[in-house]
Amino acid sequence: MPATKEGCNAPNNKKRRSVKLPVLGDTASSHLTIAPSRTSLWRAAALICLNVLMIAHIVHWKIAGETISPIEPSEAMYTLQNGAINAGFIFFILAIAATLIFGRFVCGWGCHVLALQDLCAWMLKKVGLRPRPFRSRLLIYIPLVVALYMFVWPTVSRLISRPQGEPLFPAFSNHLITTDFWATFPPVWIAIPFLFICGFVTVYFLGSKGFCTYACPYGGFFALADKVAPGRIRVTDACNGCGHCTAVCTSNVTV
Repeated sequence: MPATKEGCNAPNNKKRRSVKLPVLGDTASSHLTIAPSRTSLWRAAALICLNVLMIAHIVHWKIAGETISPIEPSEAMYTLQNGAINAGFIFFILAIAATLIFGRFVCGWGCHVLALQDLCAWMLKKVGLRPRPFRSRLLIYIPLVVALYMFVWPTVSRLISRPQGEPLFPAFSNHLITTDFWATFPPVWIAIPFLFICGFVTVYFLGSKGFCTYACPYGGFFALADKVAPGRIRVTDACNGCGHCTAVCTSNVTV
């Protein structure tokens, strides 16, 4: 039986149902704006104070003739090599212990090289130079190689070259006070170009935290300690996925 005109239009005679869909209005636009980081000013102040204290440390040595040994983690290498317990070794141990509790904050708040990189990145931005990072999988092995050289090679070297009957580990001695503050540092004519390389060159070719990511031998120790720290930064159920943390982080961390 052929369909009639009324039969074809019958479904259209039913009452249409309308479903109201949620629409994002202008009121949500404020939540899409990246909020400025309030912590950045405090962190900048902490890093400035750190560099002022470093300068004061050198000035004290120049005036008094002796001072506390360099408070630099690299000094731990000489503790393992020569048994010299210095301020740098104690600082490194305390930094790892603090990271085990509070999380990885030393890199962001207590590293003079990070302050140098932040300053150089800011200056490059001011003059309109945009970094062009070089990427290679081989770069991730550089911190491991440097760490093995600094903290493992001294013991391996003693194992190979020590006379028969000599203990593997040297006798520990107190080197907290020194009269030759610059003994373990390179001369000035090498130190200044090295700071230039760690700053502008590294930032331009490896990114804003290029030295931290591809050259620092201490980051691995802090990263392992951070994994079990109760005070570490975590993504919890309170996160709404706005992406602000990732956007404002200058260390290229994807939260």
